[in-house]
Amino acid sequence: MGYAIVAAGAGWVIQGRRRVKSFAFTPGSAISVRCTLKLPSQQRPRWRRGRLALGGPTVVWEPASRRHAAVVLYTDPGGPEPTVRTASPRDWWRVNPGAKVVECASAEGPALVAVMPHEVPAVLRALGRAGGG
Repeated sequence: MGYAIVAAGAGWVIQGRRRVKSFAFTPGSAISVRCTLKLPSQQRPRWRRGRLALGGPTVVWEPASRRHAAVVLYTDPGGPEPTVRTASPRDWWRVNPGAKVVECASAEGPALVAVMPHEVPAVLRALGRAGGG
């Protein structure tokens, strides 16, 4: 009985944090979202852990390690809108199986960003605001 109460309390806190983060994102506010990034145009494309900084006029992926450089993401004005899909079974080794993959553009070419489903609307709004690069 005690474990059920603790589990319910933890779920309530986590759900509240998700709600606060999704409602807190308004243009001009600065939030960061945990994600993984893959640049298919690179020599050895791999999923890299990091964060998306959604606050400013640009959407910037900041790497978790210092080995990689930051990547500016945007919506290509002449290209298609960012699309959202589920992570494929092949991607499950590096990406949470429940994650959604947002396909967008970057200075290095096309980019795949895996984020949790409740954070997708904030990412799409920020990408729409970022415009062309």
